[in-house]
Amino acid sequence: MSIEALAWALEQAPDVAPHELPTLIGLANHAHADGTAAYPAVPKLAGYARKGDRAVQRDLASLLEKGVIRLGDQRHVAHIPADRRPVVYDLALERRMDGGVVQPPKRPVSGRPAAPIGQPAQQPAAGDGSRPGAKGQGASSRADRKPWQDQAPKNERRGADPVPDGEKCVIHLGYLKHNCGGCKVDRQVALREQAEAKLLAAGEDPEMLRLINELADRLEGSAA
Repeated sequence: MSIEALAWALEQAPDVAPHELPTLIGLANHAHADGTAAYPAVPKLAGYARKGDRAVQRDLASLLEKGVIRLGDQRHVAHIPADRRPVVYDLALERRMDGGVVQPPKRPVSGRPAAPIGQPAQQPAAGDGSRPGAKGQGASSRADRKPWQDQAPKNERRGADPVPDGEKCVIHLGYLKHNCGGCKVDRQVALREQAEAKLLAAGEDPEMLRLINELADRLEGSAA
């Protein structure tokens, strides 16, 4: 539905007889904002206008003859089966009872105002601060830099040991003692050795072997 098309049909459509107006309003109800691609079925228009199908067809023929509507782009209904395919109409929105022409709404234009004809466009002065990093007053000086901006790069500050001495693992140097990966591996190896010893003591009992394997897997999972 288009408010523009409906307003035109109600107020500005010329040469429309009173009995044709309901049919034209039904078409406008299905048109785009520019009045194109209106293709309601004839029974649909008959329901709007409270009249029969033949009366609607006579109205459409009369509106076509007067130039109030015209045939539109039939590709809009190419997806509808041929035996049920309606006709596409365009409304002649440019025709008005007051003789005027419908103008499209003006769109706002963003950006800098254009320079008068014959004069070059105004360029920002150097150093006025309008462009970041420009030479002059707009550029930041050495005195204006923050203390952290004068620090040495990261690749020059890598000499410090990231792990304090009191937090190091006494066995695996370079790891935190409360989260040492080497100690975890050592515990897993010890648990596996205990499980293997139990396997040797169990002999050839399959059920005992299965239980000991499950126990070893659980101990490794808890250690991780």
